[in-house]
Amino acid sequence: MYIIKSTEQNREKASDFETFSLLYLLGIHNDHNSIDLVLIDCLNDVTGTNKTVTEFWDIQSKGHKKVTPLQIGEFLVTLYENYISQFPFKHLILLLEDVQDIHIVNKTNYFDIENYTAQSKLKIREGLTREYCRRQKIDVASFVDKRIDTFLSIVEFSVSSKDKAEYVKQIVDFKNKDIKPGAFYIEIFNEIRGMQDSLKSINVESKPIEKPIDVLQFKKYISRDQIVALLINRFIGIDLFNNISIPIEFTEYTKDLSFEDMRDLVQDCNSDLCRTYFNKNNKINTWYLLEAVIKEILANKNMSVDDIAKNIPITTLSNVPTLKPISLNFFIARVKDGLL
Repeated sequence: MYIIKSTEQNREKASDFETFSLLYLLGIHNDHNSIDLVLIDCLNDVTGTNKTVTEFWDIQSKGHKKVTPLQIGEFLVTLYENYISQFPFKHLILLLEDVQDIHIVNKTNYFDIENYTAQSKLKIREGLTREYCRRQKIDVASFVDKRIDTFLSIVEFSVSSKDKAEYVKQIVDFKNKDIKPGAFYIEIFNEIRGMQDSLKSINVESKPIEKPIDVLQFKKYISRDQIVALLINRFIGIDLFNNISIPIEFTEYTKDLSFEDMRDLVQDCNSDLCRTYFNKNNKINTWYLLEAVIKEILANKNMSVDDIAKNIPITTLSNVPTLKPISLNFFIARVKDGLL
């Protein structure tokens, strides 16, 4: 059984670094395409998992400047406690604001324990051991646990760029990400931070969970689909996935239909949109399509839906097979509604 502890439900706002952690998991980490849900302040500050909750990407974030190797070791304690639990914490990540050059042999944004100097590695181990023993009320002088060395050998370290816009852009697969100004991306970053903040207020301190999937019962997670929907909706200025409204310029395709046929058509189009935009295996091509539609609309605001569809490159369309021609027109009409 896993007992949830050390949550931070009393903090007023989720820190920027916890939002950096979320975006790091969903857009930067090598396994980001495998992560479907991000648990907030539950098993750790931020923990990514797949839909079946059979694998965890655990990340601890610390926004402190000029940290010592001893402090870095102390920061690792929650990751270590999760590592030695029976739950599937297979990826362990410490996100730092900075690591001074004197502690690193080869400084990069992503590294492991071997990038630290020999003296720094000893201090990191000492800091972790000391903090773990303090929490467990164990005499550090007599403590021996070979698992610490194995743990340290697999921990990933990352240094944050602290650039809110760039972190959000990692989720967006436009070829030209400057289609929107930096302030636009920062606003989205702050909105995601607000989503985290609302989940942190849910108190799960000391709650037991017997199986990893039990953690979902607390509803303290943000899904990849939520982030994708948020981004797309902000880009086009409306709720793209609204199942009720019919775009003004789509009415020409429904004017000769009965009410039931019109409702079925709109429902089919919405289903195609959801199937398309929440397919993480084809997200790059889907973003390319959105980018192409936006560019065509902004280039000629009076262009008809049919003409916009004709101007989109054939390869761009063929790479998104889940969107039928009529659904494409529906999509274009809805984007026009939001942009104009």
